[in-house]
Amino acid sequence: MLSRIRSSIGNRLIIINCLVMITLLCFSLFSYYLFSNQITLQKEQRAMQSYLVNTLSSLDDKILDIGRASMLAYADDYTQNTLKRSNMLGYREELEASEYLQKLFLTMVTSRNDITSILLFDNKKLVSKYSLASISLKTSFELSTNAWFQNNLLNTPLMSNGARLMVGGIDSVLRTPMFKNPFDNYYLCVMREINSFSPYERVGFMLVCTRMTMLDKVARSSVADGSRYVLADTRGNIICEDSGQWFYDRMNERFPELEQVTNGQMTNVTIDGVEFCAMSSCSDKCNLTLFLLSPVEEIYRQARTTQTMVSVIMAASILLIMMISSVVLRRGLSPFSKLAVAMDSFGLDNMRPMFSIDREDEAGRLANAFNRMMDTINDLIISQYQSKIDLQEMRLKQQDMRFKYLQSQINPHFLYNTLDVIRIKASLNGDEEVAGLIMKLVVFFRFGMGNTAEMTTIRHEITLMKVYLQLMQSRYPKLRDDYDIDETLLDMPIPSAILQPLVENSLTHGLKANRYEGKLVLTVKRDPETPGDILIILDDDGVGMSDVLMEELNAYCAKGAGQPDMVRRDGIGVRNVQDRLYTCYGNGYGLRFLKNDRAGVTVFVRIPGKT
Repeated sequence: MLSRIRSSIGNRLIIINCLVMITLLCFSLFSYYLFSNQITLQKEQRAMQSYLVNTLSSLDDKILDIGRASMLAYADDYTQNTLKRSNMLGYREELEASEYLQKLFLTMVTSRNDITSILLFDNKKLVSKYSLASISLKTSFELSTNAWFQNNLLNTPLMSNGARLMVGGIDSVLRTPMFKNPFDNYYLCVMREINSFSPYERVGFMLVCTRMTMLDKVARSSVADGSRYVLADTRGNIICEDSGQWFYDRMNERFPELEQVTNGQMTNVTIDGVEFCAMSSCSDKCNLTLFLLSPVEEIYRQARTTQTMVSVIMAASILLIMMISSVVLRRGLSPFSKLAVAMDSFGLDNMRPMFSIDREDEAGRLANAFNRMMDTINDLIISQYQSKIDLQEMRLKQQDMRFKYLQSQINPHFLYNTLDVIRIKASLNGDEEVAGLIMKLVVFFRFGMGNTAEMTTIRHEITLMKVYLQLMQSRYPKLRDDYDIDETLLDMPIPSAILQPLVENSLTHGLKANRYEGKLVLTVKRDPETPGDILIILDDDGVGMSDVLMEELNAYCAKGAGQPDMVRRDGIGVRNVQDRLYTCYGNGYGLRFLKNDRAGVTVFVRIPGKT
C-alpha cells in the first residue's frame, strides 16, 4: 500500500490535499475560537462598563435626592428655632412644634415613595419623627454616646450635596423589623447637619431613612441573570449585595477576592467555587464602589453554542471539499499517468517516439512538447555551430575596436609633441612669455585630455582649474583668483571635469560683461550641517544671472537628471555637470545656485565624503 502511494503522484497529491484541508480546518477553528472568545469578552466588558456607569449614576441620583430632601428643614426658620429652643419648650409649644413638623415632613414626602422615615434631632436627643412604616427608636439612644452616630459624624466624608451617607448598621438607633424580604429589614440613612444662620452654629441633625429595597431595585434593574453585585463604601464596608445576607459587613471578610479587582478593569475571581468576571467602578458623588460579577460559564454559553454550530458547518464543508478535490485530482491526473507509461518506453531503439493525446490542457501540451523535443535537438545542433561562428565574428570586432582606440590615443600625443616643439622653438628665439603660455597649454591638455578615467580627485580638479585660470590671466591680467582649501579633502574622489566647466560658465556669463575684471574664490570644506558631505563653493563677483534662469537651473538640479526641457541652450554645460553628479551620487547631491553679496553668483557643489 505504501509503495503504491509513493509511486503515484496522484495519491500523494490527494493525501497532501487532505492534510492541508485538515490543517486549515484546525487552524481556522482555533482562530475562530480565539476570535469569538475575545469578541465575547469585549462585548461583556462593554456591557459591564455600561451597567456600572448607568447604575452608579442612578444610585447617586437616588441618594443625593434623598439628601436634598433634608434641605427643606435646613432653610426653614421655624424648624431652626424649634431646634435651638428644644430644651425650653413647654407642653403646648411641643405639641405645636410637633404638628408643624409633621405637616412639613408630610410635604417633603408627599410626592415620594423612597423615603421610609425622617428623624429630626437637636444636638442631644430626638425632637420629631415622621414615618410611613412601622419604625421605632431604641429607648437608650443618645446622640452624644452613640458610637455609630459619632463615628460617622467624624469619619464619613460629605457628599457633593453636603450630606453624609451614614455607614454601618443603624441597629443601635432603630429597632430592626422582621420582614421576609431581607432588604426591607435594613435601612440606608442620609444625615445632614442643620446650622443656624446667625450665629452660624450647629443646632441639630436630620436623618432621612430608606429601605435597602430601593438600592437593590436600582442595582438589579439591568443586571443579567446569574450575575451578582456588591455595593460598598470607600472605607471597605458592604452596604448591600444581591443575596441580601451581608449588610455593613467588612469587604475583606466577606469578599476578600474582590480586593484584587481594579477600577474599570475586568478581572477573573472565584467566589464559592464559581468563576466570575469581575469589574468595579467608583462614584465621586456619594463615595460608593459598585462591583459587578458575571459568571464565566454564562458569558461563554451562548458563544459556545455558536462555536459548535460553526465547527460542524466548517468540518462538513472541509470534508465535502476533500471528497470533491480527490475525485477531480484523480480524473485530472489520469492522462499524466498514461503519458508516464508511454514515455517510459523511450530508448536507443526508439529515439523519436510520437505521442498523441486528444486534449488541450496541460497533458495535451506536455505530449505535444515531447513530440517537438526531438526536432528541437536537431535545431540545437545547428544553433551550436552558428554560435561558434558568431563568437568568432565578435572577437574580430573587438580587435577592430581596440585598434581604433589605440589610433585615437596617437592624436593627443602628436598634439603634445607638436606643442612641445613650438615651445622649445619660442624659447630658443628668446620669447619666454610665449614659451610659458605654450607650456601651460600643454599642461592643461595633459591634465584634461590625458585623463580618461570616470573619477579623479579634488586635487586634480583644482590643478586643472588653476592652469586654466593662468591661461586666462595671461590674456586678462585683471582676473584674480583665491582659494580656501581644506587640504585633508584634496584626495577625495570626484567625477572628472566638474570644476573647469563651472569656472568657464562664471567667466563667460559673470565676468565677461566686466571685461574679465573680477575675482573667483574657490572654497573646499565639509558641510557644517551634514559633516559626512563635502561642499565645493565657487564664488564670483560678476554681473550675476536673472532670477528666472537661476530658478530654472535650481529646479533642474533639484529634480535630477533627465529633464533637458527645463534648461536653456546656455545651460548645457551646467546640465552635463549635474547629470554626471546625479549619475554618481543620486538625489540630494549636485549643484545649487545662489546670489551672493558681491552681486555675483555662488555655485555650491555637494558630494558625499568619508566621515
